[in-house]
Amino acid sequence: ANIFLLQKSDAHLPYRKTQNMNKGSFGHVCIVSGEKKGASILAASSSLIFGAGLVSISGDDVPFTKPDFMYSKEIVNDATSIAIGQGLGKNNKKVFEEFFAFVTNNPHTPLVLDADILSYKKITSILEIACSIVLTPHPKEAQILFKNTIGESLSIDDIRKDKISIMRKFCAKYPNTVLLLKDCNTFICSNENIYINVLGSVSLAKGGSGDVLTGLIASLLAQGASPLDATITSSIAHAMSSHNIKNNYALTPSSLIEEIAKL
Repeated sequence: ANIFLLQKSDAHLPYRKTQNMNKGSFGHVCIVSGEKKGASILAASSSLIFGAGLVSISGDDVPFTKPDFMYSKEIVNDATSIAIGQGLGKNNKKVFEEFFAFVTNNPHTPLVLDADILSYKKITSILEIACSIVLTPHPKEAQILFKNTIGESLSIDDIRKDKISIMRKFCAKYPNTVLLLKDCNTFICSNENIYINVLGSVSLAKGGSGDVLTGLIASLLAQGASPLDATITSSIAHAMSSHNIKNNYALTPSSLIEEIAKL
């Protein structure tokens, strides 16, 4: 079979089993900030809580929110993973071009591409250059992504009804990618394999919860996990933690991060 139903046991949390280590042993995440700074702060917070040794937020005018993070005007050259797109803005050419130049010079740095960056037409060049990419669209973002990359003009209903074949077509064209499609159930595609996560909760239907997921994946990539393993574990941890909020209307991204820390 090449379609799998994920279980809680498929998550491999980043427990630190070796004592003789330092912060550099656990990777350096760079969260690229854009127009909406809160999204980057949420992604940075979840990256740090999920085990990354160092987390930087890059960009102009990033507010100093807490001393847990490092702050940089430019993308950090020695980062071991990069996350971009959350709160970027639909026409932020300056940040996109800086990121494109970074990818051109550092094609082996793992990437998480989320939200606004998925609507940029030039993303096709990034998908062809970079060696290790995770994309995390919801159906509306996927609609634009599929049009720009595989030339499919699809409605959201079209995507939901035939997501497996569409996701496989995308990953066949871009074999260095793992595609996570957020919806009521989460579908993950790598090559021809499909992994389905039904462990989530309606409480996750809040702005910012996707930024938390982006940060989790970036954290595991920075620590050396493969794109597929990082995506599966992050997706399950994200889903499981959502059930620990007592009232399903009360989840906030910050409370979700706190629950992830308790897994």
